[in-house]
Amino acid sequence: MAHLRVTYTILSEAAFKRLFRSKYSPAFAGLARERMPDPPPGKFCRKGETCTLTLEVVPEEACAGHFDHYPAMPVAVLMGQLGLVAERMHGAPYRVASANMTASDFCWAGESARFEVSPLAEAGLYACTAFATDAVVSEMTLQLQSVF
Repeated sequence: MAHLRVTYTILSEAAFKRLFRSKYSPAFAGLARERMPDPPPGKFCRKGETCTLTLEVVPEEACAGHFDHYPAMPVAVLMGQLGLVAERMHGAPYRVASANMTASDFCWAGESARFEVSPLAEAGLYACTAFATDAVVSEMTLQLQSVF
């Protein structure tokens, strides 16, 4: 059983095109695949309590799923990247107990991206932040519950 509540703002097509006109790519076909792409590999590192996954460049392949002509990494893939980092930190089999996320922008093809995760005081609770070219684009509080 799961409970999912999603709220979002829908931009009109004209507003989307105006807001992201600098990201337009006539050759990019976002809906060319039957399923979401696997998250792209990157470089993991740990500094103190924070674990980071860095992508030097977001590949166009990671942007498949939607947004024809606008190669942006889908938010579901972005959440998956943050989840991969939290999974490494958690170090035990788990289930996602809860996730609360906000996304104010996208990670775009050709940009660098960084996914940082730090544990919070409560066991299994993580603060997650996604950056695109050093600007915060998403934040998530993720709670993983160990299963044995």
